[in-house]
Amino acid sequence: MIKKKKRANDNSEEPARAGDVAAESSEVVVEHEEEAALTKDDRNQIESFRELAIDEIDTYLNETVALLQQEEIDAVQRDEMELVRTIVQRFRTLGIYFRKSPKGSNGLRALQVDHFSVKEDEVKTPIVDCATRWNSCWKMLQRMTEKEGVLVKFFAHLKIRDGRKEFKDDEKKLRRPKAEDWLAIKCLQTLLGPFDVASHTLGGQSYPTMPLVLPALSGIRKHLGRTDLFAALAAEAGEEPYVAETVLMMDKCRKVMLALYVQRFEELEQSELRWVAFLDPRIEKWMSHLSPADTPKANEEHVAAMVALAQPYLPTIQIERRHQTPTEVSNAQHRNFMRHHMFGPDVTQHVSTGLETACKK
Repeated sequence: MIKKKKRANDNSEEPARAGDVAAESSEVVVEHEEEAALTKDDRNQIESFRELAIDEIDTYLNETVALLQQEEIDAVQRDEMELVRTIVQRFRTLGIYFRKSPKGSNGLRALQVDHFSVKEDEVKTPIVDCATRWNSCWKMLQRMTEKEGVLVKFFAHLKIRDGRKEFKDDEKKLRRPKAEDWLAIKCLQTLLGPFDVASHTLGGQSYPTMPLVLPALSGIRKHLGRTDLFAALAAEAGEEPYVAETVLMMDKCRKVMLALYVQRFEELEQSELRWVAFLDPRIEKWMSHLSPADTPKANEEHVAAMVALAQPYLPTIQIERRHQTPTEVSNAQHRNFMRHHMFGPDVTQHVSTGLETACKK
């Protein structure tokens, strides 16, 4: 027979230590009791150390939190940039396929002639970029967007029986770009457009001059600073859910590129190149890289630089002071004595400067 254990009575007496605990909890705890034996000066000094430590801890925590937040932002930005690189790589893979595959190249050619009324001698196929020339990547994306309709038609052909039969060995190698992929590379092409213009303008084949540097850079800055850069492309894409996400991703890429631009070229924009642009007649009247507030200062710097450059070559003519009136003078010279005495003769002997002598050599 199992006996039921007796339960403790709810009205049982409290343990003996309960009174001690209650007594301790009712006592008032004196703050910094251990400092009671110290002098007032010592306590003040310890209090100042304590406040200094608290301030340092607050500073450390604030800096740490800000650093962690920035690292989180940087990680998100890196993820966005990596995602864009992945999308570009997909189109690069397509370009490589159509370049190496005669079957694929011929298929695109036939689609352009049969369905897009393109003449045989005007047919264009995707191109592959070069790793050492970033402009070629921009041109590759440009060609892809130009032939978007042809590529969509090509992948639609792969879905029918004849297409699967014709490209049965290549179907697994090809990945059809999604609508968001097309929108992303169109945004990227828009983002990189001014870089293409600047690189051609400042390229060696164009014989660029230094005055062109800042106008080109300021154009890039203004372009990257536009918050509505992709608004037109987003409007064309419609109200699909992927549109807002893709535009947000590309806008983060724009902000990253703007931050990198500021980090690299902000100091250069404040250099003497600001006024050097005055030396190029093509842009001296426009000076797009200067704001109305900056133009007067750039003018002053320009004049100061010209004066400093010409200073070593300024003529130094020592004119002898006249102490006596000439004894043999004509009537006209005699009548104009005071003017001659005060201001010198009307015609002075020309003295060649060092600059003129150097130019004649």
